[in-house]
Amino acid sequence: MLVQPSWYPSHTLLLLSMGLFAAGIFAISRRDLSKSMATATKVVTGIGVLATVGMAAHLFAALEADSLAAGQQTAISTMQTWNETIIDTLWALSILFLAVAGGLTRTVGNRITLALGLVGGLAYALASATIAFTDQFDPLFPAGSLIGVWAATVGVMAATRK
Repeated sequence: MLVQPSWYPSHTLLLLSMGLFAAGIFAISRRDLSKSMATATKVVTGIGVLATVGMAAHLFAALEADSLAAGQQTAISTMQTWNETIIDTLWALSILFLAVAGGLTRTVGNRITLALGLVGGLAYALASATIAFTDQFDPLFPAGSLIGVWAATVGVMAATRK
């Protein structure tokens, strides 16, 4: 995967999307929210910034493809193991939390959009948490794309809300 020509374009888009997620959630945190939701969105924003930094490092993982193919661990690959296992999982769970809390309170989406963030966040978290140990849950990554559907839906709802 690291040597495919699509690595840099696709992962540049992933980096951009992570940054946009963090910026979007920061924008939500500046709305008129209850104290607990304002705090929650700020925490999720912080996790989003951390995940964006992790994705920036992940973008350059392809630089060490030859070493990895030779079975040699590298600084970037070791960092990636921790990043994907911990930070990506934490990010997905934070999105899940925001989707559920925001949906129940109707401050970020509603009870219908809640399901998109819940399923997407859970799928992405499970796949990320286990990626360093097994490929068994990798098929869950496409279901994790429901996070993007949730974000787009919530964004449109917020933009059209009077």
